[in-house]
Amino acid sequence: MGINPANQFMEQLIGIQPGSVIKRAVFRTLMLVLQLFVAETLPTFSGLMQLVASVFVTCLTFIFPPLFYMQLTRKAKVYEKSKDRKLSWLEVFLCSQVIIIGAFGGVVSFLSAITYIREMEFIPCYVTEMERTC
Repeated sequence: MGINPANQFMEQLIGIQPGSVIKRAVFRTLMLVLQLFVAETLPTFSGLMQLVASVFVTCLTFIFPPLFYMQLTRKAKVYEKSKDRKLSWLEVFLCSQVIIIGAFGGVVSFLSAITYIREMEFIPCYVTEMERTC
């Protein structure tokens, strides 16, 4: 029930019609298999959370706000005829610095999350089952 909106959104993105029952069933089965694979591969939620946070928190905190500010300020003269606002060189410099430092921190955080996941001592059950010999 909780995953139904996400499934419907993805079905709409890839072009599966709501009336196509077989395609929807196959897609949703594949999504569950993918979720099972991720759940068995990453036993702790912290590794996945670090990976997701390294991308989204970095973008939402450091990259998007100054980038959107610069874009909106440049386009302000289109929407407001009375104001002709331009960014000063100091504002452009500071916004660029925040974006560059944020991107650098995001890359370092992403690589740290990948290293954390790779160095886990956990071996997934599907790997250990394949190693068994009769």
